Amino acid sequence: MNFGQAIEALKLGKRVTRSGWNGAGMWLEYRPASGVDLAFIRLSYPVHSKAYPNGARVSWAPSQTDMLADDWQVFD
Repeated sequence: MNFGQAIEALKLGKRVTRSGWNGAGMWLEYRPASGVDLAFIRLSYPVHSKAYPNGARVSWAPSQTDMLADDWQVFD
């Protein structure tokens, strides 16, 4: 998938990832606006990940490489 298709999949409630990412098991999730919170995309890591040992979730902004990549896929 390209980046636009990945965004559309996120908006449908799917989690997406890139096969080219170095961190195994990372995925993105879309969080729609609610109350006073604006919509955002967060990057999630599995529990016991070396990147964030407690399964942390952090906000995410795409790099130019991410936006131009065609290796996006739905995360199962």
